[in-house]
Amino acid sequence: MCFPRRRFGFRYSTAPFFIPYNGILLDPLREVTNETRRMVQQAALLQALLESLQQRYALVVMEQPPVLADLRPFVWNAWHCQPQYTVVISLHSEEEMLTAVEKDQRRKIRRLQEQNFQLRESEDGELLYNLLEQSYRKHQRVPPLPRSHFLPFVRKLLNQKLARLFVLVNKNEPLAALLMLEDFPRSYALFSGRVLRSDASGTELFLIWQALRYYRERRFQEVYLLGAMVPSIAKIKLELGGRLVRYDRFHYFRNRWVQFLFNVGTSYLGRKRKIT
Repeated sequence: MCFPRRRFGFRYSTAPFFIPYNGILLDPLREVTNETRRMVQQAALLQALLESLQQRYALVVMEQPPVLADLRPFVWNAWHCQPQYTVVISLHSEEEMLTAVEKDQRRKIRRLQEQNFQLRESEDGELLYNLLEQSYRKHQRVPPLPRSHFLPFVRKLLNQKLARLFVLVNKNEPLAALLMLEDFPRSYALFSGRVLRSDASGTELFLIWQALRYYRERRFQEVYLLGAMVPSIAKIKLELGGRLVRYDRFHYFRNRWVQFLFNVGTSYLGRKRKIT
């Protein structure tokens, strides 16, 4: 999947906004029983696709899912590789899922289960943005989209049944919210936020746990808790019984001038999202 754009006279393609992966998918060629022959054919297919992209675009940014065993054509074509990680939770029986959770987190979940929390589905994008904004502010950041863009984006996802919004409520007060993308048999955690009060500590964790139970009951197989590059965030997700899964971000630059413009733009966007 490409997201073609044009700027400074260049045609380029980036990963579409908030899409978990946009990389290349190849036919597994299961009918080719010889392993060496299959790898050679897949490498030839990948080479042809990369050459086509390089002819079309001065810059390509690609989030490659972990489905290709042989990534050497990217190396041979001088693409830049940046390893990324996400956390994936397999949805087994509830007992197995709870056993996989770290002891401290399991204790928190059981304590919160004794309280009067309710899991509700919602279409209130405004509520999600307000809670998301609080969570980002805690880390001296601003949300990835301004409110004027965020609300129509979430509304369209919900209206087209591509996502589901969960809200954790106590005594009719929303404490945490979580937006999940759905692509059966997998689901992806996209946005979340919570009330920043001491008595609301652990509510976001409990909301994720409740969402895991929801999808297990509906025969989903995996939930991707997107984002595991920040140690403190990754720690919490792994303690929920997740496993670390690598994928790769690839960049292609036609020349050094294109690479320079890309680095300047990335640096500017990073500073723009910090609260000063």
